[in-house]
Amino acid sequence: MTEHEPGVRPNDSYVRDGDAARKTTDRTAQGGGKVHAARNVGRTKQSRDESMRERLALAAAAFVVGGVVGWLYEVGIGVLERGFFDWEHGGLGIPFLQIYGIGSALVMLLLGRADSPVRAHPPLCFAAICLLTATLEYASGAAMLYGLGVQTWDYRVPGWDFMCTPDGLLSLRGILSFGVLGIVLVYPIKSLARKLRARMPRTFDTTVWSLTAFIMAVAVVTYAVSGTGALK
Repeated sequence: MTEHEPGVRPNDSYVRDGDAARKTTDRTAQGGGKVHAARNVGRTKQSRDESMRERLALAAAAFVVGGVVGWLYEVGIGVLERGFFDWEHGGLGIPFLQIYGIGSALVMLLLGRADSPVRAHPPLCFAAICLLTATLEYASGAAMLYGLGVQTWDYRVPGWDFMCTPDGLLSLRGILSFGVLGIVLVYPIKSLARKLRARMPRTFDTTVWSLTAFIMAVAVVTYAVSGTGALK
């Protein structure tokens, strides 16, 4: 039998050394966990910032594209119905309609987000787009009509007056048309815009924000000088 000193258990120093080593390891692991957690918080915040930048850039792109497409849409209808190409349509002197741009930006921000609950269900998304654009159209039209005494559009014409409001600011045909345009914006156009931004983010952001600033400047100057182009 091996003899040991009184009051000292077998391998006691080894046990104490082992406990100390384990405690040191635990503290290191905890410290490392805190460091990793801090890094993860930083990465999460950074990813949120990048996501917000992307979301706003896509909304700016939607503003530009929506305003141009809206102008082409209404001018095209004018060509088909009246046989006349109205270059001055909208009153800004550029091929852009503000209400389409604003509506497109709102659709992209509120309904086109990747985490939007309605985006995963196209029929529900279509209904939400119709509701949102109809609300915007009537609110802006009513503000102009009842606030300033100016009616910038009137659906009380043949072909557009089916289920039309008495003041001519809304019609079922217009609401459904905006729903279709919104679906095209939320799915294929957004997918293309995200791919373009992924390839050249700085160029994409600079371009869409520069165009947005230019259009807003034109709108402000045009309205200040001639009083045209408001909410069109």
